[in-house]
Amino acid sequence: MTMEEYIREEAERRAKLMAPSIAESMAETLAKPMAETLAKPMAESMAESLAASKVAQSILSLAAELGTIPAEEQQRIAGEQDDETLEKWLKLAARSTTVEEFLSGM
Repeated sequence: MTMEEYIREEAERRAKLMAPSIAESMAETLAKPMAETLAKPMAESMAESLAASKVAQSILSLAAELGTIPAEEQQRIAGEQDDETLEKWLKLAARSTTVEEFLSGM
């Protein structure tokens, strides 16, 4: 074996031994900035979705006091994510005196 072959084999052996540690270090280094970059938008999206869900539940609760809300309309309300629409429906549910009045205003 020549000195060049020995050096090449030794370099390969050491690289194979170091590879898992380097990969782990790189993953840790990249993971934190990636998590920070993704976490805020995900948290904001989840918070918005949760807020919309709570408003939708309030609308359904108010409207249910007026009478029976058809399942299709319940699903429509529960699935709505637009803040302006939900606000309109919440006010409508609070002002309405009958289910029909509420549903026709939607």
